[in-house]
Amino acid sequence: SARTSDIVQIAAACGEKEINIYLTPRSPIGLEASAASGLTYVGGVVKHYDRVVEHTDPSEGLQQFLEFVKSVGSYPILVGHNIQSFDLTILMNQLMTYKLFDSFACTVFGFIDTVNVS
Repeated sequence: SARTSDIVQIAAACGEKEINIYLTPRSPIGLEASAASGLTYVGGVVKHYDRVVEHTDPSEGLQQFLEFVKSVGSYPILVGHNIQSFDLTILMNQLMTYKLFDSFACTVFGFIDTVNVS
């Protein structure tokens, strides 16, 4: 469910700047989500296509993402494919859970979903 899912990976780019971080999930990753993303979480280990990846606490990872967004300039617009119906719901819920929503809302100007554009 988009309302209860954890964020396990955040990746973004703007010009030459990039961020790619993995967050420690609060529960196992479902089979469908794992098949779609290549991510697994077993025994405290996060793997991306069977390669062990470093992961961080969700609050810390979201804070790192927020700092990245702030670093790209004034009032950026986030662009993603199908973000309106899926990613944004999860992101907003997680930002509220970790009390980062207000800071994020003051930083980001808006969103563009490329599904709507195409």
